[in-house]
Amino acid sequence: MEYETVVSRRIRNRIIECLDWIIECEFAPPDIGLNELVNIWDDWTQKPFDERGYPPPTYTPSEIDQIMSVDSAMTAFCDATPDSIVDDHQAQRLPEWHRLVDAARSAYGMMMLRGKLPED
Repeated sequence: MEYETVVSRRIRNRIIECLDWIIECEFAPPDIGLNELVNIWDDWTQKPFDERGYPPPTYTPSEIDQIMSVDSAMTAFCDATPDSIVDDHQAQRLPEWHRLVDAARSAYGMMMLRGKLPED
């Protein structure tokens, strides 16, 4: 398998894990805090979002649309919070957080139709 394919698949699998993590944290912040969860999302996605960075066959057009939707929701959540979130519980009461979780749930469902891809 080509190096680029391996890297692309690993990134895809980390994105799936991040989506799952967002969903799991719907009502209670992760132990690492929301700041770190946001940073992890940013680690695995491109800024600005560019669908060319999500090549086929690793990603389908529908999966790219879903990831873009989550990325937009994450941006809205970040815009609604201070640069450094001080109170995770308060941030999770924001409507932007709930929209982010909903977007993550939708994207996770779409991506799990194919599931995680082999990484080697």
